[in-house]
Amino acid sequence: MSFSSPFLLDLHRSMSTVFLQRRLTSKAGSNGSSVAHNDTLTALYHNWSLPPTQTLPLQSPLRDSPYQFHSKTNSDPSYIQTPRLAVTKMLVDRWCELREYYGIYSGSLSVKPSKAIELGVERHLELEEMMHTKVDVSSLEQTVEEIYTEVVRREELICTEEQGDLVFPDPPCLERLSVSVEEFEDAVFGSVGVSDMASQWSNQIINRLYALITTSEAREVLVHCYVDLTKGKFIDNTRSLLAGQTDPGVANPRKVLVSGIIDHLSLTNQHDPSDLSLFEEIKWNEEYNCDHVINHTLLVDITSFLKRTEKLLGDHKDSFKVRTTDVKTRSYNKIPPQKSVLESAKFQTIYYRKMFGLLATENRVDEHFGYNSLLENARQRGLNVDEPINMLTILVLLRQNFKILYKDFVKLAKGEPIGHEAYDTFMRENSFDSYDLSQLVQLEPFENLSLAENFDYCELLTSDLITAWKYPPTLRYFAARSAQFYSLFQDLMGDVTSVEYHNVKTQRCFHTSEYAYNSSELESQLQSGTSFWNGERAPIFTNDLDKCKYCEFNSRCAVPNGKTDDSDHRKIIGQEISRFLEDRNRIEQSETS
Repeated sequence: MSFSSPFLLDLHRSMSTVFLQRRLTSKAGSNGSSVAHNDTLTALYHNWSLPPTQTLPLQSPLRDSPYQFHSKTNSDPSYIQTPRLAVTKMLVDRWCELREYYGIYSGSLSVKPSKAIELGVERHLELEEMMHTKVDVSSLEQTVEEIYTEVVRREELICTEEQGDLVFPDPPCLERLSVSVEEFEDAVFGSVGVSDMASQWSNQIINRLYALITTSEAREVLVHCYVDLTKGKFIDNTRSLLAGQTDPGVANPRKVLVSGIIDHLSLTNQHDPSDLSLFEEIKWNEEYNCDHVINHTLLVDITSFLKRTEKLLGDHKDSFKVRTTDVKTRSYNKIPPQKSVLESAKFQTIYYRKMFGLLATENRVDEHFGYNSLLENARQRGLNVDEPINMLTILVLLRQNFKILYKDFVKLAKGEPIGHEAYDTFMRENSFDSYDLSQLVQLEPFENLSLAENFDYCELLTSDLITAWKYPPTLRYFAARSAQFYSLFQDLMGDVTSVEYHNVKTQRCFHTSEYAYNSSELESQLQSGTSFWNGERAPIFTNDLDKCKYCEFNSRCAVPNGKTDDSDHRKIIGQEISRFLEDRNRIEQSETS
């Protein structure tokens, strides 16, 4: 049947979906299932064009690989705009690969978080805020908006003429004003995507890694890497990273962005955890070299700080190491009984350890790989790394992190180098449009804000900043500084990771599992994940039918309904044996090398 009208075609599709829902609901009821309506299952049957009476096949009838489908049919549009995977998505066997497979081809529908998940999120936020004090910038944002409104109002008054009691507008003036107001609004509030990423890199990389190196701990630290699905390899050099560039939004299986957030990083002496000598030396150096105080806070010159700290770390690199930890939350004091879940948690920390090491350039082969990796991250998201960060964001970041950003921002304003070779060369060889905070910052409103917040903004907003900047603040700047902070740890990457299990009711950690970082094991895990996502192998279904009770596909899946044959089981067992032998060979090779 063909439809010449788009309306009739859409109507046909919607009626087919309704019919399919009714048939699936009816069938589920006849099987004794408690599923009254299952959007995910319905979407899968629709996407695969399956008749409602058919049992789900063990492999997709579509030509798209799981990664390709995930990147163009997804309930979260950000994964279509920026094709990528989360670290947890690489761990396809954490429950049942077949369930993961079905979920992808259903369109990765969003699910309302359970109470347990909500409590888990709250626990993570509590841990983060205990370590990293949040600065309330709502009043600052409101003040900037009020200043902007007042500036525009004054400009509009210029374009009017009073004649007695009447006010007449000047059309040519208003037309010119509309252009200048639009430019001013863009300078103050625009470049949202670029500015949001600058905030993330400032707060969750630069600020957090500064905390790690000065206080021994940091939480919620951003990391990412790139994986070649076709080869099952991490990309670890700039040449491979920049090869075969594609437009933003295009899913490239040869260069897949994998992102993650490390729950907890700690830097300790492996031989004596009570040894704080490194941090005492860093603090002493910081205080000794301080020559500027704002709001009773010592300001840090990052360029000098990095040089001094690198020298200190050289004296401590054999004893102080970074540990990567993931936090799992539970409703009671018992770790998950499923081996696959425990193994998944283990490899999540090992992935994070590897990603941190790549950004820190621990292999020392490509010193600017971390910097180029960050720039590529932004490019894949369709962001211009040389577009100025909006003024509101710069003022907010300055308020949040003025201890480490003030002197850097003064360097940008004066057009001075920051000590990053690639960045400094680029800035020196290029010209930039004007970036002038004096258009926005008027001291009287900030004086009032200072009284309300008990924070002296006038002491912070000096003439060194409230001027035309020679170098605008950009993502390129934040990438350079982030890369430098990552690289501080290139000789401090530890070989132990851990998973902490926290009880959300008692808010205590009741169990910690420790693991040895093993690159051969990670290679095997990566091969398993990439071959799944690239569609090179069939998904492996679980042998633990208890897991099927919690699966949204159980009413139509062949596994719990006894519709798999011996060949299916032999295929699965064969894949498991093959994976076991590959693991053993890699481990043996690593032990002999």
